Amino acid sequence: MTEARILAESTRASVVAGAGCGKTHRIAESVALGSAGRDLILTHTHAGVDAIRGHLRKMGANPSRFRVETIAGFSLMYSATFPMLSGLNDSQPVGDEWDDVYASASRLFRCRTIQEILRTSYVGLYVDEYQDCTLGQHEVILRLAETLPCRVLGDPLQGIFAFRSELVSWDRDVVTNFEPLVEMTHPWRWKDKNPELGGWLVQVRESLKTGQPLDLLGAPVSWVRTSESSGTFAERTNLCLDAARRLDGTIVVVLKWPQQCHALARCLNGAYSCIEPFDCDDLMSFARRIQEAEGCGRAVELLEFASKCKTGLGSRFSSARKAFESGRLPRPRQHNEVIRDLIEVATSSTLSAASRFLTKIAVLPGTLYRPELLHEMQRALREHETGQHKSLEDSAWTVRDRTRHVGRRPYRRIVARTHLIKGLEFDHAIIVDAQDLDDKNLYVALTRASRSLTVCSPSRFLEPVRT
Repeated sequence: MTEARILAESTRASVVAGAGCGKTHRIAESVALGSAGRDLILTHTHAGVDAIRGHLRKMGANPSRFRVETIAGFSLMYSATFPMLSGLNDSQPVGDEWDDVYASASRLFRCRTIQEILRTSYVGLYVDEYQDCTLGQHEVILRLAETLPCRVLGDPLQGIFAFRSELVSWDRDVVTNFEPLVEMTHPWRWKDKNPELGGWLVQVRESLKTGQPLDLLGAPVSWVRTSESSGTFAERTNLCLDAARRLDGTIVVVLKWPQQCHALARCLNGAYSCIEPFDCDDLMSFARRIQEAEGCGRAVELLEFASKCKTGLGSRFSSARKAFESGRLPRPRQHNEVIRDLIEVATSSTLSAASRFLTKIAVLPGTLYRPELLHEMQRALREHETGQHKSLEDSAWTVRDRTRHVGRRPYRRIVARTHLIKGLEFDHAIIVDAQDLDDKNLYVALTRASRSLTVCSPSRFLEPVRT
């Protein structure tokens, strides 16, 4: 019996699979082999949803045989549909409010009526990337597993989201509830692109699990020896710009902190862009600030937002900003049309001119290094103009939720943290300041590239902190 069939016929099972070792394909194969009826497949991100759907399409699976959703989306949909039973108070959660959604879903899935609905709708459940489950999400899955056969797949070495809430422990929470099956270790992602790199990453995984340092000398990677204290900014920019000129295909540059990503992208002349987290605090914060500000203060907030997305605006509009900050309307001399839009923002009760302002500054000279943030605010402003939302912040939530489902626009070259690229694949990866990453974030970073990998650190030996 194949491993895929064993998984398909299990009632409670868990599988550990390293990055690029075919976990998503295994889910798709097992669903295709399963019994008649529809399987529910849950994961954490909409990129993961798209990947699973893509594998199922390639295998010719009948779309009526499966439904793929995020854990968050599925929990919210059911809880919001039955608010009296679930006790859900807010159907537009942000940040820590998602904990209430999972508590509501857990409460709901204990109800016999809901359990009957689930049994009628699905014959089984698969959960991908289980290492990223918070304890609240784990409780939701345990409740579902009381009603449906449940198989969970993941990799403890990729559990990097502990900052948002406590994550499941594989030994304490997973294997005690789901029978462990054979671990998946073959590096399929690199089979036709760079098998030597794939084989090395299998060894890296074992070293990281046992706390052994990685020796980069002789490894199938490009080791760039940087200066002590995380290297110089010039080293980083030159390395990234050279890669953009030299390499074809997609490139990701990985750093530890958001501020580092923004600072580096600012200096790369538009060759790379930053992507934003789906729970985009900057978008929500500025939407609230722009909405609440009045008169000249609103124009100042809009200028401040624009300067977070594009270089060169501070000096270009310094005189206008000083006028607005002092409560005066500037005289439009240079960039007349743009200044007039800002004046309309300051003198009008609507936000229609704000969207026009952002459209115009997007094409001015300078580096638009956070295009996703700017474009999402433009969408939020247009959404707000429909009059269907109580505030700009509410419009921003709606726009961002839509992006979660539709997916963000593809960028060929990006600068990002590991938390924003886990589950994604690139042709090339450059890990800046690799010595600053802990074992789990380092493993995620190392396994993003299928063709070439560049690792920057002062020493040939990487000794990541154990998490």
